[in-house]
This record gives sequence, C-alpha cells and structure tokens, in this order.
Amino acid sequence: MKPGTFTVLWHSGGWSIAPSRSVRRFASESRAVRQGCYHGWSSRNDATIVLTMCINPDCHGARRWREGMRELQLPVSLAFSGAAEDYDALRRKLVPCFDSLYGAALELIAHWAPVMPMRILDLGAGTGLFSAMLLRNFPASSIRLVDASNGMLREARRRFAMDSNVEFVQADMTRGELGGPWDLVISALAIHHLADEEKINLFKEIRRSLRPGGLFVNCEQVAGPSDDLDRLYEQQWLDQVRALCASDADIAKAQQRMAYDRCSSMGDQLEWMNEAGLVDVDCIFKAWRFAVLAGKAPI
Repeated sequence: MKPGTFTVLWHSGGWSIAPSRSVRRFASESRAVRQGCYHGWSSRNDATIVLTMCINPDCHGARRWREGMRELQLPVSLAFSGAAEDYDALRRKLVPCFDSLYGAALELIAHWAPVMPMRILDLGAGTGLFSAMLLRNFPASSIRLVDASNGMLREARRRFAMDSNVEFVQADMTRGELGGPWDLVISALAIHHLADEEKINLFKEIRRSLRPGGLFVNCEQVAGPSDDLDRLYEQQWLDQVRALCASDADIAKAQQRMAYDRCSSMGDQLEWMNEAGLVDVDCIFKAWRFAVLAGKAPI
C-alpha cells in the first residue's frame, strides 16, 4: 500500500472506510495502518465523525494501535451519542447484575443520607438513569447532570422534562473544577473511560468538591487484578449477557463502545480514593467486572 491518507467514518453502527469496507479488516491487511498517524477529526452530527488518517509509517507522530483502529482515542462522547436512544433499554441485558449493582448503591446512599434535601452531582450522567433512581427516593433533592455527550444529555432532558430541580451541563468531567460543595457525588459506568492519571486527579477533585461528610458513590466497571482474571471477567460477561438474550448485534455494538474502556482494578481505585483524602473507602458490592466503590469526605 502506498503512503497517503484515507478517510474513516464512525457512525452509530460502527466503523467504515470508503463506502463499505470494514476498518478492522482494512487495518489487519496493512502493518502501516496499525502505525498510523491521527491527523484530526470533524463532527458531521452527534452520531457520525470523520477522521483523516495518515498511513505513512514514517510520519512523525505515528502511533501503534493495539487492535486495529481501537487504540485511536476519539472523544468518548461521540461514540455514546450514537447509542443514546437505545442505551437505557439495553442496560439490563448488558449489565447482568443491574438490580444488585444499583440496588447496593441506593441502599448505601439511603443509609447515609442526611435529613435535608441533598445537592447531588452526577458525573458522566448519560441519560440520567442513576439520577432518576435517586430522585424517586429523594424527590426534594437537586441534581446537576454532567456529561460530554450531547446525545446522552438530550435523552436526559426528555427524562427530566417535568423536573425543575435538575440541571444539565455538557462538559468533560476531567476539565475544570466540579463546583460544590456537594452532599453527594455519584457516577455510573463512566469513570472507567478515563486513564489512570485522570482517575487519580478526578478523585482528588471529587474530594475537594464534597462538603465535610459528603459521600462519593461510583457504580463502576473494573479490571481484573491480573490478565488471567481480566479474561475471565470478559468471558463471564459474554456468557451472562447471552443468557439474558442480548442479540449478537447488541453485543457487537457494546464491544465497539468498550473500545474506549480504560478499566483499572478495584484495588488500585480504592487506593487512589484513599490517597485523594476520602475516608471509609470501600467496595460495597462486586460481581465480576461490576463494582460499587464509595468513600466520604472527612468531617
């Protein structure tokens, strides 16, 4: 293949190159592509992005891709915008321990919750699924939903159309301060998209943003503590979602979104939360790759 450039399209159905050729297949045919250089991207709409890649292996800034195109770090928000409309409907199939995961988080919050209405911050809020559960239990509380995906927040605005105590902010949770002081900071299946250093810095900012005694609860997807266990987590997830009748197409789309995962182990994250200054740090629920991690700001 001659050095040059090609155009890659991401849309809600996946990657394509030219009108129909699979990028993953294309990448496997040329070692040069796996050492491609990312030249930039532009957005056509919430569900489609266009990239220009250089396939000259001698290009300055060339980078390796772990699995064909999957190493390319596009804004996570664009991949999730394309899946926003179907996202909630698939959660129960793609998170096999859905009820136990969220149930454990809600039970902890109910046990801790102060009498007064809470000020709640939801990071990587998506469609507002976790926040909606909280509002049912604490209807007088006010919630700020933060997400980088316009498509996800569009669905959240529809969900909370009748709720005047819900605020929406389109922003990257790793950039800038989180405001506060918050009584409760929550996140669900979002922080695992961050690199380790970004997680560490975010935990510090969460600690800073909480009022004394405030609570942080993270329903998270974690890596196994070893490569062997991580592979077992993956196989268990596949077996469980198939048993829940997730279609091959739904699984394939989920795996495309999982290309953005940068999961860290439960142990590492608990350590980083402690180092950030949180106290009573613990994993209160874990089922294979899904866990609820929590900690409080000291009083």
